[in-house]
This record gives sequence, C-alpha cells and structure tokens, in this order.
Amino acid sequence: MSDAALAAFSHIGLCVADVERARRFYVDALAFSNGPEAPIDGSMSGFLGMSDDVSGTARFLAHGAMTLELLEFRTPEFVPSKGLRPINLGGLTHLSFRVPDVDAAAARIEACGGSIVKTSRLSWKVGGVPMGELVFCTDPDGNRIELAQLVAPPAE
Repeated sequence: MSDAALAAFSHIGLCVADVERARRFYVDALAFSNGPEAPIDGSMSGFLGMSDDVSGTARFLAHGAMTLELLEFRTPEFVPSKGLRPINLGGLTHLSFRVPDVDAAAARIEACGGSIVKTSRLSWKVGGVPMGELVFCTDPDGNRIELAQLVAPPAE
C-alpha cells in the first residue's frame, strides 16, 4: 500500500459558541452548503477527552471537497478565545479561501457578522511580480479566515 493510500483528508472541526449562528455565517458569507447535524452526548466523552456529561451539537457543512464540522458544547460550556489568536501559536491558524474580489468578500463577511482584521491587507508579490491580494477576517467566534484574490500568472 502506498503512503498516499494511508490517509485521505476528512474534515476540519471548529468549536463555536452557537452552531446555528456559525452555520448561517459560513453558508451566507462563504457559500457553504448545509449538511447533517448530530447530537454530541456522553457516549462520546472518552473519544472527546471530556467528562461523561458532555452534550452539544455537531453540524457539518460542505464547500466543494472541504467539509467543516461546527461543534457547539452546552456541557461543558463553550470557552471563548481571548481575542485574535496569535498566528504563531501551535495548532490550526486559519481557514483560507480563494475569492474573485477580496474587498467584496471581506465586506460580505463583515455583513454576515464577521470582522475584517484591518492591519492584515497584503499585496502579495514574488520576485516583484504581483501574485494577488490577501486579507484576514474572522468569523463571529474570532476564528481567522484568509481571503485570497490571486492574479492570473503572466502569459509566457
């Protein structure tokens, strides 16, 4: 069996304060499609590394080949992050999406309850050649989202 056959990407799990608010945000702001919803209960406590009285909801969303699992915990309750998570902190740093117009996509994120990280705008260049425009935003729970408007490569 080849190394490539040992693993295939499945999904990204994202803990949120309110699964319905997060679902609306990802569907409305970034065009995810609704998927199934499942309860989280005590039968999953060992798997999740939590107490037996765990309860909540898992909601799956799809965007092309990407699946996002939104996890809302009622017991124990959600612990909010303390501001924008430093990008050099170990673990997941951001979700990234290619968009046709970074300004329009950022405005849509803001209109849907997210925020634009004002200091994050970057005109990306490689060897002086423009590659695209990038900006970071956050979802309503402060999870970082990168929007990337890529420039078509120059014709050779």
